[in-house]
Amino acid sequence: MTVIDIGRTRLDVVPRRKGRGKVATAVDLSKLTWDPWTREPGEMVPKDQTMRECGLSGRMAYGVMLMTRAELIAAVHKDPNLFLDMEEDLAEAAQTLMEIASMLDTAHMRILAAAASEE
Repeated sequence: MTVIDIGRTRLDVVPRRKGRGKVATAVDLSKLTWDPWTREPGEMVPKDQTMRECGLSGRMAYGVMLMTRAELIAAVHKDPNLFLDMEEDLAEAAQTLMEIASMLDTAHMRILAAAASEE
């Protein structure tokens, strides 16, 4: 089977989120209510250090994505401990970024709700 390069950008391979139902209208948004967050001990707060670590993990992930299967297998077998550490870092960064993405989505929705309200 021949693989043809169709010239996609790297962002084209990032999966999009599935829809969650009907699109909210301004009236729907204006009816949203919420309580402000309170900080909990041990809660993830997007500090500079956290964001730098996620950036480093993102660059590592990008490097891995540029490797062929054979190159990655050879690299893992050359230094297995390094790649175990990388695996842990990537998993932790992925979890942190999912939490940040959820917070961003929620903040975005709250801003839209506030803008749609007439209070």
